[in-house]
Amino acid sequence: MLVVAVLLAIGLASAGLLGVLAIALVRHVKLLASSLRRFQEEVQPILEEIQEGSVSAQDTLQRMSR
Repeated sequence: MLVVAVLLAIGLASAGLLGVLAIALVRHVKLLASSLRRFQEEVQPILEEIQEGSVSAQDTLQRMSR
């Protein structure tokens, strides 16, 4: 009977700890997703500018090679 109670207590404590870890993991995933969205919002205009410069350079190179 004592062994069952001890095992039950260990199981409940482990389940509780697992629940706390799962909640912490979800919070960190949400934080990471938010940071990634903000990073994309900040980098997107720069990437578009680089892409426009690349297209312009390709056009110039094609005109020069004719």
